[in-house]
Amino acid sequence: NFMNLTTAQSLKRAREVGIRKVVGSKRAQLIFQFLSESVVISFISLVISILLLTLALPTFNEISGKQIIINPLENGFVAMIFIGITFFVGIFAGTYPAFFLSSFKPTSVLKGNFVGNFKGQLLRKGLVVFQFAIAFVIMVGTYVIYAQLDYMLNKNVGFDREQTLVIQMPNDSVGDLSVKNEIARLAGVESVTRFQEVPGKMVRTTTIWYEDAKDNQAENMYLFSGDADLLKTLGMKMKVGSYFQHDSKQYGKEFVVNETAVKHFGWKLDDAIGKLINFGERGSEPGRVIGVVEDFHYKHLHEKIGPLVMYLEPSYEGQFMAVRIKSDDIKTMVRSVESTWKTILPQYEFEYQFLDESFDQLFDQEKRLGQLFSLFSGLAIFISCLGLFGLASFTMEQSRKSVAVRKVLGASVSSIVVMMSKNFLKLVFLGMLLASPIAYFAMNKWLSGFAYNVGFAWIVFLYAAVVGGLVAFGTVSYHSLMAATTNPVNSLKEQ
Repeated sequence: NFMNLTTAQSLKRAREVGIRKVVGSKRAQLIFQFLSESVVISFISLVISILLLTLALPTFNEISGKQIIINPLENGFVAMIFIGITFFVGIFAGTYPAFFLSSFKPTSVLKGNFVGNFKGQLLRKGLVVFQFAIAFVIMVGTYVIYAQLDYMLNKNVGFDREQTLVIQMPNDSVGDLSVKNEIARLAGVESVTRFQEVPGKMVRTTTIWYEDAKDNQAENMYLFSGDADLLKTLGMKMKVGSYFQHDSKQYGKEFVVNETAVKHFGWKLDDAIGKLINFGERGSEPGRVIGVVEDFHYKHLHEKIGPLVMYLEPSYEGQFMAVRIKSDDIKTMVRSVESTWKTILPQYEFEYQFLDESFDQLFDQEKRLGQLFSLFSGLAIFISCLGLFGLASFTMEQSRKSVAVRKVLGASVSSIVVMMSKNFLKLVFLGMLLASPIAYFAMNKWLSGFAYNVGFAWIVFLYAAVVGGLVAFGTVSYHSLMAATTNPVNSLKEQ
C-alpha cells in the first residue's frame, strides 16, 4: 500500500525530482532521500502501533481467551526485534518508490512530457490482487465458521438442554436422595435426576463384554449412569425396551445401550432386548440389556457418537443433579432451589450452571475464532481498500486529460464512473477468483475436524464477492467521481 500510495503521488513529485537533478543532485542522493522518508514514516507508525496495541490488547485477550503481556521495556530482545522489523519494513516498502521516483528524466518532466506508462504498473496491480485474495479467504472463513457455530448451537443433540439446572453435589456421602426429593416438591420443578457426568463432557470409560463379541473379547467403551428420572428430566427417548425403574435394584445386572452400540455389537434393534452384557470379562452371571436409547451427543461435536453403555449406580454422592424447570420465572425458581439446598445442606456452597450454558461452553474456541476472523476480515478489507485507493489515485492522476476530453465530447458522469471503475473491479474479482480454491480447501480442512458439520456452501463465494465488490466500488468511485465532476477546462489547460 505504501508503494502504491507513494507512486500515486509520482506525478506531483516529478518536477521536484527534475529540479533536484538539474541543480546537481545525483540519483543515489535522491534514493537516500526517499528511503529516509519511508523509514521515518515506518518509525512514526511503530509509535502509533504501540499506542494502539496498548489500547487493543485487553480486548484481544478477552476475545482470544489468552493472557498476552507485551512490555518491550522489560525485554530488550523484543524491543530490538520491533526496531529491526520497523527498519526493514521502511527500507523494503520504500525501495520501489525510491528507485522509481529517482529515475525520472529532468528534460521530460520539466517540459511537461512526463508519461505515466510505467513498468511498475503490473506490480501495483499485482499487489491489489494479492491483498483482495487474502481478504476474500478471510471473508469466506468468517462465514463458514459462524455457519458451523450456528449449526452446533442449534443442532438436535438428543436431549433437552433448555431450562435445566445442573447442581454440583458435595464430595462426601450426604443424603443426595433427600435433596432430590425436597427439590422435586417445589412448585415449578418438573423433574429431578441424579447422574455421574454432564452430557457433553463425559470421559468415563471401561471394558465391556457383550454377547457375540469378536473373539469373545471385551472392548473399551464410554459409560453413563443416571437414575430412573434421567429420561424424563433430560428429554431423552427410548428406541425399544424400557429404562431403569425406581424400584430396580439390579445394579450392574441391567443395562441400557444406545443405537450406535447396537450397530457396533452387530445386533438387530428388535433382538437387542435380553442380550447378555457385562463389565469387564464375561462373568458367571452376566447382565442383560433392557432397553435401547436414541443416540445423543455425550461428547463434543468434533467426535462421532460412539457406543455407549448406561447402567444404574447405587450411589450418586459427589456427582451432579439436574433440575428441570417448567416455570418461566427462572430467577425465582433458582432462588427457591437454592433456599431448599441451604435448608438441607447449609454447610455446602450452592454451585449450579444451566445445562445449555454448560454445553455451549464446548464451543468457546469456535466462538473466539469467529470473533477473531470477523475482526481480521474487517481489517483485511480495509487494508486492501487502501491499496486499491492508491492505485485508483495513481490511475486517475494519469487519466485526467482523457476524462476531460470525454466530458467535452458529451460523456455523462455516470458513464465515466462506470468506465473507470470496471477496470479496478476486474482486479478485485481476479483476486477473489484466485483465492477461491485456497478458501475452499482451507475451510473444508477445518470442517473435517468436526464429525458433524454444516458442509461447505458454495453460495458463500457469492456473498463474499458481493461484499468485496461493493466495498471496492465504494473505494474507487471516490476518485472516479472526482475525475468525472472536475471542470474539463482546468484539466486540459494543465501542462
